[in-house]
Amino acid sequence: MCAVQVRDNGVVVLVPRYGIEGLVFTHDAGERSAFTYDPEKETLAAPGCVLRTFDQVKVRIAVDSSRPHRPKLEIAIAECGEM
Repeated sequence: MCAVQVRDNGVVVLVPRYGIEGLVFTHDAGERSAFTYDPEKETLAAPGCVLRTFDQVKVRIAVDSSRPHRPKLEIAIAECGEM
């Protein structure tokens, strides 16, 4: 999996094996993020983790089937690049 774009609230990842591209949020709305965004370097950094464009990251993919006729794909970061 590859981080295609870094934003202030998450990263856009591409999963070529399944043809999936999606935004992985680093925090929920209204919560304080553990990540710090650097717009000049286009990085999100937290203790022990740095996310940059084109970095390889491991993601966890699951299906949220809590709404019967509207299942939703959930993508979360499982491992990210080290500092």
